[in-house]
Amino acid sequence: MNANSPDDERLIRDGEAAVEEYGRSNTRARDQIIPMARGLLAARRRHSANHDFGHWLEQSPYNDIGHTDRAALIKIAEP
Repeated sequence: MNANSPDDERLIRDGEAAVEEYGRSNTRARDQIIPMARGLLAARRRHSANHDFGHWLEQSPYNDIGHTDRAALIKIAEP
């Protein structure tokens, strides 16, 4: 997938929305994991350099998720 793919943009937006919903809802939290994982993987593709990814992460709802959990989310979404 192209690093500037419109699909990645959509996945990132959907993932960030899922992160925000995850924090608000205990009953639907599990439903948010896959969109969160896909969005984070798309963001990692888009921002492949660690510095760029870190800068993006500072501005994202994903920043509230711990490093280990973010790594697990990326693993979930990898093909």
